[in-house]
Amino acid sequence: MKFSEKNLEDIIFSTPTPLLQQRGLDIEGAKLRQVRLGIYGVADLITVNKVYVDTIQEDRSVKRIPYLLIDIFELKQGKISFETFVQILKYGRGVKSYLSKFHPNLDYAIRYRMIGDSVDENNSFYFLPSLFKNIKLYKYIYDYDGINFISQGKHNPIHEGLSKELTFEPNYPNYHA
Repeated sequence: MKFSEKNLEDIIFSTPTPLLQQRGLDIEGAKLRQVRLGIYGVADLITVNKVYVDTIQEDRSVKRIPYLLIDIFELKQGKISFETFVQILKYGRGVKSYLSKFHPNLDYAIRYRMIGDSVDENNSFYFLPSLFKNIKLYKYIYDYDGINFISQGKHNPIHEGLSKELTFEPNYPNYHA
């Protein structure tokens, strides 16, 4: 069943976080919707979660340091593409700009979550989640059982086209194996 981007946003925003997690979406923290980021645009959803990191001090004591874990969600009714990635990076830049201007001493991490009914597998964009831990792509499926999210973009070595027989030899004139 197809529905609008707003329907998708409404479902994610109004559904309790534990239920979304059971349905396959990596989400946590307070949800904000339609976040205006100045010249960078309007993010569909942003979640903010205060977490703590234990650090070992010079005297070997442990100090808990708070920081914000910020997830930026870009929702697409249709296919997630490279343009979606560029768009969400703009939002990330807007969040960083805001935090550096108004909260310069705040420690934070930003993660990027893109959700659509499919993912463009015809270019290198599909490999981003396997290269960067802070990027996730999700395909949503809405059917009689409600909505489910399936993580996408983890490449499968079977489809890489590589062979065990592949050898690398230096390209030197006097090289002999």
